[in-house]
Amino acid sequence: MKSCDKITAFAISLFCCFVVGVTLNHYGVTWDEGGYILSGESYAKWLENPSNDIIDKYWENTHEHPPFYRIIGGITSYCLFKKFKCLDRISAFRISILLFVFVLNYSLFCFSSELYGSKIALIIVLSFFFLPRIFFHSHLAALDYPVTAMWFLVIYIYWKGRKGGQRWVILAAFILGFALLTKLNSVFLYIPIILCWLFFYGDQKESIPERKGNLSLYRIGSGFSRLLPMFIIPPIVFFALWPWLWKNTIERVTELIFFHLHHFEIPVFYLWEQYIIAPWHYALVLTVMTVPLIILTPLVFGIFSVRSINEKKTNAFLLFNAIFPILIASLPGIPKYDGVRHFLPAFPFLCMLSGIGVKCIYKKLQKRKCGKFWISSYLFLFLLSIYFSVVKIHPFQSSYFSELAGGINGAAKKGFEIEYWGNAYLETLGWLNHHSDSSFWLCMTAIDPKAYFPFAFYKEMGLLSIKVRFTSKDKADYAILLIRQGLFDNEMWEYFLTEEPVFSVKTSNTPLVGIYKIKK
Repeated sequence: MKSCDKITAFAISLFCCFVVGVTLNHYGVTWDEGGYILSGESYAKWLENPSNDIIDKYWENTHEHPPFYRIIGGITSYCLFKKFKCLDRISAFRISILLFVFVLNYSLFCFSSELYGSKIALIIVLSFFFLPRIFFHSHLAALDYPVTAMWFLVIYIYWKGRKGGQRWVILAAFILGFALLTKLNSVFLYIPIILCWLFFYGDQKESIPERKGNLSLYRIGSGFSRLLPMFIIPPIVFFALWPWLWKNTIERVTELIFFHLHHFEIPVFYLWEQYIIAPWHYALVLTVMTVPLIILTPLVFGIFSVRSINEKKTNAFLLFNAIFPILIASLPGIPKYDGVRHFLPAFPFLCMLSGIGVKCIYKKLQKRKCGKFWISSYLFLFLLSIYFSVVKIHPFQSSYFSELAGGINGAAKKGFEIEYWGNAYLETLGWLNHHSDSSFWLCMTAIDPKAYFPFAFYKEMGLLSIKVRFTSKDKADYAILLIRQGLFDNEMWEYFLTEEPVFSVKTSNTPLVGIYKIKK
């Protein structure tokens, strides 16, 4: 990779970090963030004076998920909020996400540049960074964006090991350990890793001694050293850096496995139906419906062009990595909810395929001497798409649906869930403060305390009056209803369908939160 490309990769990654950094506090506290922030702060306290005797006290909180990202968030929170007091509590924790924003966009540019050149790499990185739902998740103190960064980095570094020697494999093994420490679904990385090993080792131009039998089998067998570290190093990293597992290890590993095999049910609203587990096509449909057409159109060309340009095996490998997370999410019995966040690792690879499509379309049109017109038109439409899909609906990119769905309004009419994580609660604070003499029933009590976390943080930050009281339905004056229909009961449906809210938060004229006068 040329030094100028490395400089470009560094610059574009810093640009991405800058954009995320200056907009961190534009987003409301989401349901899962509250628990992650509390646990990350707890881990940081233990790190001040680590001791085996008090591991359970500080590491028990939210132990169903690995701690790597929350440790980093706890450290940034301790430094920037507790010690130096230069950021509020939420931003001080969230700013840790910038490490993963930088790593993901830098490695995405490097991988793409090595394959297709720096110009296409730039298009790929910007396509990924400004994907509306990706843009939303890049701001949160949650696990989905960090695990996407670690997932992509493992694939890229291990791919480099096909020709770059054992040092890349060892590095990939350590990164895989940290990926497992970020989120347990990283265990599925072993499938593309094994595929990569099978796919590429036969291409090694090494001197092979004369021997009888199948030469390809010998090459695969002799390359076992490039696979073995991926099974030895990651578990060591995983157990060594998670103190909660140091005690009663077997029992706690069993508890983790049982929790994730029998995850509690979270209903979802999909195509006008409430599902406990959505149909298999949920992940595929949500992907197609939430990628802007300016990226989706060349993506289709890219999928059908993977064998028509250089690095055919690598392009096929990228196609597998784009499909694989979506395929996992589509399996029977796998919980399907919260839009695309559970298969975010597919999107960097989807954007790489889109970049292949841009390049292929350019080459075809160049023969007709209109390649420059295509690039100019594409860039203009791309900037236009960023405005309408990211800037105009800011900070509600989690509600974005593409032109295929008819935008946000069209998606709502087609029966998709528009809001799901409580980001929009932030926009109710002004009205709540103005009516602080009233009491409020938060309708999503089924997920208590997650639904209350945002409001507790808002009070602490001074954004919500301490006079605002939350109480039970029978004692409240108003109901606050997040428009997440998957969790609606009959009463919530009645409010939503038949009552006029006294206040609502909307994007593109589609309601995200409604506040209703309670009928006595």
